[in-house]
Amino acid sequence: GEISAGRIVLGAPVLGEPVEAVLKASLSLAGGEGKAALDLRRTDGGPEGQVVLDASYSNATGRLDLNLDAREGAGGIAARLMRLPGAPSVEVTLKGTGPLSDFAADLRLATDGEARLAGPITVATDDKGARSFTAKLAGNPAPLFLPDYAAFLGDKLRFDLAGKVWPEGSLRLDKLELDAASLSLSGTLGLAADGLPTDFDLVARIASPDGAPVLLPLTGDVPTRLNLANLALSYDATKGDGWTGSLVAEGLDRSDFAASRAEISGSGRIGRVAGQNSLGGTFQFLAEGLAPADAALATALGSILTGRVVLHWRQGEDALSLQNLALTGNGYGLTGGLRLEGLNSGL
Repeated sequence: GEISAGRIVLGAPVLGEPVEAVLKASLSLAGGEGKAALDLRRTDGGPEGQVVLDASYSNATGRLDLNLDAREGAGGIAARLMRLPGAPSVEVTLKGTGPLSDFAADLRLATDGEARLAGPITVATDDKGARSFTAKLAGNPAPLFLPDYAAFLGDKLRFDLAGKVWPEGSLRLDKLELDAASLSLSGTLGLAADGLPTDFDLVARIASPDGAPVLLPLTGDVPTRLNLANLALSYDATKGDGWTGSLVAEGLDRSDFAASRAEISGSGRIGRVAGQNSLGGTFQFLAEGLAPADAALATALGSILTGRVVLHWRQGEDALSLQNLALTGNGYGLTGGLRLEGLNSGL
């Protein structure tokens, strides 16, 4: 009927600052129907903060009503924890209504009153229980990054996703597209109920529009730049059991390490036999222009490194094997193999 707290007090070690709030909520579930309400508000005189949720679902009509509104004023907890430049006000809303057979909601992420990512999300269920979904989001995410990193995504980002999930567990992504200033990604994916792919076709690229090195938005104290990177993966079970892939990066530049080019290419097979599914591949790699900042390491490593390894996994063996491992550098080499067991037990 009611869950409430007239006063919630959190010490500074919990969220990095002392917080006081008030909570009122309710929840009911019966016969597959349900209602949920939540109202959490900050009351200590700090920046405004509230999370309000009102949701309900009716079996009789199949109707879902969803209204989520979470927001904080400038200098709030979320902006600080996410390290948003300038600690702006933050607002996230998700609002939708309609039957689950044709449900649509609008998502909006905003800072300082300006939308950073917004658009519709839809879910539709057919008479056989298969559920299709789409998301079309766009916005200007640059203010969410430090000025040095804002150019990576730029001021216009577009994300399109469309797919379908079947009751037995198979998944189909008919569209996966991400377009930003220095990043583009497009592809499709199919997964069978056993978790193995039925097909995939993925292409991704990192490159600045003006050809200048790209500063990657990575964590850590050492800036990392790339001239460009290209990724390609493909497989289609209707045309055979072979897959191919490649990753090429040029102009890696850090204060502690640099490389003019790094390349990984691979090909292999995905086997589908009941209870004995398998995945294997041969990978070859090449790194040129290696230049560690440490002079002794640079002398030992050399400027070129090449290698090869064969990977194999078979369902039921609980192990991943790396065979025919070979690394070759300037005046040195390494050969061997590796087997990793206990993967299903979390090792």
